[in-house]
Amino acid sequence: MKLQLTGDAAGVVAPTKSLDAYTTYLKGRFHFNKFSEVGLRKAYDLFQNALLQDPGFARAYAGIADVWCDLADDWVPPDDAYPRAKSAAERALQRDPELADAMISIGKVLSWHEWKFADGVRHVERAVALSPNNAEAHWVLATALPVVGRLADGIAAVRRALELDPLRVEYFGWATRLLLYAKDYKAAIAQGAETFEIDEKYGRGFVFVGSAYLAQGDAEQALDWFQRGQGLDTAVRSYDAMIVRALASLGRREEAEEILARLEGESRQQYVRAEYLAMGHAAVGDLDRAFDALERAYQARSAGLIYLHLDPGYEPLRTDPRYTELINRIGLR
Repeated sequence: MKLQLTGDAAGVVAPTKSLDAYTTYLKGRFHFNKFSEVGLRKAYDLFQNALLQDPGFARAYAGIADVWCDLADDWVPPDDAYPRAKSAAERALQRDPELADAMISIGKVLSWHEWKFADGVRHVERAVALSPNNAEAHWVLATALPVVGRLADGIAAVRRALELDPLRVEYFGWATRLLLYAKDYKAAIAQGAETFEIDEKYGRGFVFVGSAYLAQGDAEQALDWFQRGQGLDTAVRSYDAMIVRALASLGRREEAEEILARLEGESRQQYVRAEYLAMGHAAVGDLDRAFDALERAYQARSAGLIYLHLDPGYEPLRTDPRYTELINRIGLR
């Protein structure tokens, strides 16, 4: 029998000579795709085990880089996680200079944390050119393009990621998020419904759908979505600030300020995403505290700040000159 290979399959080099290492790596990717702290930490352990089975396995290093990128911000402080991600991706590239997975990870760090946006886009576009059917490459490109003024292209890129991998919940969530940023709230809500068909416990999805309802002026629906998301056992405490936004819109200021006080207290003991605290303070009209929180987020290089110019949660801040100054400092377009 003869097997003819064309396109991406032609000239494929085995990523490792160890079947055990490759099997362990695939198990790691399975847990990585769950996008939960438990899943990501399980994936990290499996990628480390794959390296024990084959210390030169470049894709396992790239997997570790991806884990650190996804743990960053929500579960691990960004200035701790992203440097670890970049180090692992660079080790992958040392072993395989043409490895698209590692280029994608470098692109994440450059775009999400180092804020070298043009360089980040170039790295990911190179990955897309090397591996055009790599869904993760198209998704990461989708996250980076809106920061350089190409939101429509970002939406097209995340749709391509979904075509290539229609079971990765994170891609559905980001399609919802980018439609929110495009102010197509009806489409964002519809996209959110598809997201929950894949994973009914995808916490960020509740944030994005709730934000779309709030932007439409339906604070009651927004509050329901935010509270349901924060009622999950996988909830990220930082997103309690979304509840603050809905409560403030409903005139329930005392309840909103109680949550903010709790979150500020927690932030002195553990990492809490300061850019979301800023949204909460802005919602109750405390702009000085909002900008103080944004400055903390800036110092930590929190990834959420790269959408400061697009996220409707920052709407109360946009007429303040400090907002424009921060936009320019970050380098957003």
